[in-house]
Amino acid sequence: MKPFIPKQHGAWAMLIVPFVLGMALSSFTWVHVPLFLGWLFLYLASYPLLMLTKGKKKEFYRKWAITYGALALLFLIIVVIFNWKMIFFWFCYDSFLPY
Repeated sequence: MKPFIPKQHGAWAMLIVPFVLGMALSSFTWVHVPLFLGWLFLYLASYPLLMLTKGKKKEFYRKWAITYGALALLFLIIVVIFNWKMIFFWFCYDSFLPY
């Protein structure tokens, strides 16, 4: 089975560069690996989810959206287990933490 890769080639730089720069400005930990993989699979799931709304080839896009979404969830659960404060990032980090 050949993986379904989105055709937005310019988005790869917007996906990778901020992550690499953020990792370079902080200290690398092994949690960065599942965080990046979760981020990557969320990006890969976004295109099939968008195409599902258009209504063509629904079964094909549903399969890839579920596959990539499940992989993203798996890796992001690992991140949350080892660094539970990352859950606040998903809920608008600035609005929930007192200063």
